[in-house]
Amino acid sequence: MKLIGFIKEHDDLPEAKRFDDFFNKTATEEDTIRQKIIQYLEGGELVVAWMGYNLHIETQQPLCPASYLTDGTWVWPNYFIQYLKEYPRMTIDDNFLKYIESNNFVNPAKNNVSTGLRDFENDLMIKLNERKSYEKGQKLIDVVKSIENIDDSLVIFQRGKIDIHSGIVLIEDERVASEGTMIIIDGQHYFYLLEVAVVKEFINDFVSSLATKPSDNEITRRLFDYAINDA
Repeated sequence: MKLIGFIKEHDDLPEAKRFDDFFNKTATEEDTIRQKIIQYLEGGELVVAWMGYNLHIETQQPLCPASYLTDGTWVWPNYFIQYLKEYPRMTIDDNFLKYIESNNFVNPAKNNVSTGLRDFENDLMIKLNERKSYEKGQKLIDVVKSIENIDDSLVIFQRGKIDIHSGIVLIEDERVASEGTMIIIDGQHYFYLLEVAVVKEFINDFVSSLATKPSDNEITRRLFDYAINDA
């Protein structure tokens, strides 16, 4: 399975690129060829879809349903098609272009996918879930409850205005090192809060200092205060 058109602000995968990186060079396809490319992508077989919309990275308005398609070899997100329609300068991977040109821009999905669609679905979901340790909408208290099962290399980011009830995501420390304390995911701004390793150390010290074990809510409140005021 090969991936094309994945954007980090929507899907934080190793194969994804930041939105701006799709414009590092000028697209050279003629309009007629570009339309054939878009038609090829639109002709893919559905691999995964769920309720909800991707938000436009720049306008924050609903862009398209959250779904992914395939031709039996490559997999691409629905949002890639929508951005290609909107941005004529958006570039397309050369290897993918050569591949579909060799097929004369005829999508072989109907013949290639029928027996392997479930495998594509499983492989893609594994990839997506590997990079999204927590779904958007989880809260800090959910981290506290599951802290022993969370990798020390992850970093907690909170969405929008920092608040104890804000949604959180866990980000790999390599990405934090390259992108800093504010990260955009699916069009939403997330801000650095704490490293998971620090959270584990803080919770152990806090619980050990008390005669009775505090509740998860108490730990979460103290942890949030520490992150905002002391860390």
